[in-house]
Amino acid sequence: MDEVDPEMREMFDKLGISLGEQERLSGVAVDAIVDSVSVATTFKEKLGRCRGHLLPLLGGCSELPGPGASIPRLGGTYFITILIAAPLALITGQRTSGSCPKNAEKLNKIYPMEVARAVHLPGMFYYVAFIIVHVTLVLATGAMNNLNHMYAARDDASWVGFWIFAASVVVMIGAWFVARPIFLRPIASLTGSVSRR
Repeated sequence: MDEVDPEMREMFDKLGISLGEQERLSGVAVDAIVDSVSVATTFKEKLGRCRGHLLPLLGGCSELPGPGASIPRLGGTYFITILIAAPLALITGQRTSGSCPKNAEKLNKIYPMEVARAVHLPGMFYYVAFIIVHVTLVLATGAMNNLNHMYAARDDASWVGFWIFAASVVVMIGAWFVARPIFLRPIASLTGSVSRR
C-alpha cells in the first residue's frame, strides 16, 4: 500500500473503504473524480473477460462500467421481483390452493381459477429464472466474498460466510422434512379435529 498515492488513500478513508478492499484496489486502474461525488473503479481486464457472459444477463450497456451502467436494470429486476411478482404469486397461489373454495359462485365470477392459473405459472417460471441467474452471478463474481457479505457481514474471502450459508441450508432442509403431515397432524389436532387424506 506504500506505492498508492496518499491523496487516493485519504479518499478511500473518507469513503469508508476497508483496508482489505484498499489492498485489492491498489493494483487496479482507478478513475476518480475527486471534486465530484462519483468515484468509478474499473477492473478493465477482468470485466473485459466477463463482459460477454454476464452483462447480457443483466441487460448491461456498451461501456464498462461507468456510473450506473447496469445498476438501474438490475435494480429494476429486484423491483419487479419484490413488488410485482411476489404479490402476484401470493394472490394467485392462494386462489389455486385447496384452501380456496371451488364452488363459490361470486368468487368464480370475480376471480376465475383459470385466470389465477394463467398468471401463476409464468410467475413461477420467472422466479425459477431469477433464482438461477442470481445464484449464477453470486458464484461467478466471487462466491466467498459474496457469501461473506450476505451471511457474515465481512469483507474478506474467509470461510465464515460459507459455513453460515451451509448451516442455513441444513436448517431449510430440516424444516422441509418436518413440514409433513406426520409431524404437523398432532400440532393441528390441538386446535380442532384433523381428518386423514
